[in-house]
Amino acid sequence: MMVKLAIPKLHMQKSKKSFVILAATILITGAAVYLLVSHYENKTTNVNKNPNGSTANLSGNNLNNAVKLAQDNVTLTAKALDESMDGSADAQAAKQKAYDSATQLGNAINKLYGDAAEKQFNQYWKVYMDQSFKYAVAEKANNQLDMDSATNAINFDFALPLSTYISKINPAVSTTMLRSALQIGAQYQQSMIDAHIKGDAQNEESNLKSNLQFTQVAFSTMTVGMKKATSNVNPNTPNNPQSNKPSSQTGKPTTQDLDKLQSN
Repeated sequence: MMVKLAIPKLHMQKSKKSFVILAATILITGAAVYLLVSHYENKTTNVNKNPNGSTANLSGNNLNNAVKLAQDNVTLTAKALDESMDGSADAQAAKQKAYDSATQLGNAINKLYGDAAEKQFNQYWKVYMDQSFKYAVAEKANNQLDMDSATNAINFDFALPLSTYISKINPAVSTTMLRSALQIGAQYQQSMIDAHIKGDAQNEESNLKSNLQFTQVAFSTMTVGMKKATSNVNPNTPNNPQSNKPSSQTGKPTTQDLDKLQSN
């Protein structure tokens, strides 16, 4: 069933909104082609070596499990954010449940890429979750400075280094496509937070569905071409994130990034 995307209400000038639509369209189209090309290869690769050199089960079950756990985490985090913003007595329990699901997601990454990858992934994913809660607190307090700080942290301390790291241990992964999917998903989550604060339940639900779709794109991209993953890369040494900083200092995909997307 196709999910209709609702373009997020980002903190940007109106002239840039058409770019966001274009970015989302190109990303989804590119991801579809990208994943289809690698589908047969992944389907026929049941057992392979992960980048740490140990045997890993790269069956469709493990790949699909990573995508499902990622979407479960997004859903649980959304609920925890709502509980937190509402000052619910269950807020802390909901938050803990969301973080526990992130640990399960890290375990799924371990099955695909090994121990070192799990450790790196957990580090970056915690940044995403921590900063999402920071953004929610700042949005409710109308603190634009902290909102911008959280957004920059998500872009430069989460999406950029995680996509760089994954593409280093698995050269089949497009850094630009993965980073863009992670960033756009995060932007939908911020729009979900905005909608919740405004009491717009319909728009909140729409943004959550779009976030889930981009999470699927991100994790499908993250696990694509597993057969091409090489063992001659040290996963403990990710690229320097500053060397691949997006052209836009806001961290949002730029025209140059879109050109890279089209060329991948």
